[in-house]
Amino acid sequence: MTALSTVRSAIVTGAASGMGRLTALRLNDRGIKVLAVDFSADQLAKLAADAPAIQTAVVDVRDHDALATALAPAINDCDLLVTAAGIGHTGRVLETDNEVFRKLIEVNYLGTVATVKQVLPGMVSRQRGQIVMYASMAGWVPAPQHAPYNSTKAAVMMFAECLRLESKGKGVEFTAVCPPAVATPLLDDMPVSKAAAPSWMKPLTPERVVLEVENAIESNTFIAIPDLASKAMWRMRRHTPRLVSTAIGRLIKP
Repeated sequence: MTALSTVRSAIVTGAASGMGRLTALRLNDRGIKVLAVDFSADQLAKLAADAPAIQTAVVDVRDHDALATALAPAINDCDLLVTAAGIGHTGRVLETDNEVFRKLIEVNYLGTVATVKQVLPGMVSRQRGQIVMYASMAGWVPAPQHAPYNSTKAAVMMFAECLRLESKGKGVEFTAVCPPAVATPLLDDMPVSKAAAPSWMKPLTPERVVLEVENAIESNTFIAIPDLASKAMWRMRRHTPRLVSTAIGRLIKP
């Protein structure tokens, strides 16, 4: 079991904004050595200005060779990996170019896979470590006009589950984070999601989600769902999938 108090070194992808940025800052505040990875040089520069102790690497997680080079100096002592790199998109399947599907798969899913495969071997050899992967409630709940994004998050969730089984007894713990809509720049890339949300269902704050992740690490919780409404939706999806599909279909036009 990994406690944040024992973490000395961490890697965070998608660290230039949203939950990734907040995670990097909160880890830095704990005195943890942080390598922050993102494709946005400008946003990473702002992060470094706010927290000079944080090391940064400008990398697109789709470039696996560049990713390996950037992570190499940090993997030998990494206690915590947080894969928060991700992009969003909404649109009907038949109106969405195949290249959009490809990009989301390469960033959200394959980027997560490539990052984990770089860091996990060192954790296994040291018999200690924690890997936090950002999936989403979108990976559990189908919705019209969300196939490109939701499919990748479902893939991340299944990857996390399979990897957890393969890594049993090797000293590495896993957390899959499944938040609903969160007030981050990624949500701006998903206009259908923003438009469909009822007035009473505001997006969560990044702070709320990151706090839930920290609690999940401390309690060794695998699936971290940060709010009661999403927990209820997760249970309903498992036990009454037709009811969930009907409700979502009323919120979002096919």
